[in-house]
Amino acid sequence: MGGVYYGKVLNDKEILNYLLCEKIAGKVYELQTAHFIPAKIRNKTGLASLNFRKRDVDYFYASQDYFPFDNPTQALRCLKNFFYISKGNEYNKLVDDILRLISFHIYTGLRDLIDCNLLFQEEENGFSLAPLYDFDFAFEHDIVEKYYYKSTLCFFALPSEDLNELLEYYPYFRNYLLFMLNINMKIFLEEIKKENNLEISELYQSYYLKQDKIKKDFVRSLHL
Repeated sequence: MGGVYYGKVLNDKEILNYLLCEKIAGKVYELQTAHFIPAKIRNKTGLASLNFRKRDVDYFYASQDYFPFDNPTQALRCLKNFFYISKGNEYNKLVDDILRLISFHIYTGLRDLIDCNLLFQEEENGFSLAPLYDFDFAFEHDIVEKYYYKSTLCFFALPSEDLNELLEYYPYFRNYLLFMLNINMKIFLEEIKKENNLEISELYQSYYLKQDKIKKDFVRSLHL
């Protein structure tokens, strides 16, 4: 626990996924992630990440035991029954972080949002999201007329009555969706190049800029 680096062999796009997701999660959504460093793993390209787990903290994966409803509003309201020791503002912060996380998921188009990729931690003051750590399949989800958000947390379409209900109960979720419009993908790509001494091909830069435009156009279409 702690002080240990994990190595993972990844291709160039997967490496960029991780570096971009770490930057977007922290700078835009104020969500913690593991910290990733480009590295050679058995003479192959990949990333090293420092183990974030602490010895005195209990960790457990999200599961349908905690999120038994597809409807996002029901899922968040039900959450209080399970995280009963999260006191007052800590529970509110947990809900707030989950709403930020859902918007982050939508922007990054993450596909493998299963229970083993989402971790909670229990400390003295209650439960909270543990740092995020799995971004292999980011930026792969195109949108046509609707976006179907599916994860261990909940399942709903945008736009839909489920989204309207979620915005009614948690109106600040609208602001988190609009965070996407403030993301400057060009700047983030430039920062990643400089900070990690990486070359990013024109092909990859165009790909991520296209993904960014798709999500922004979609959010605008919701008329939030």
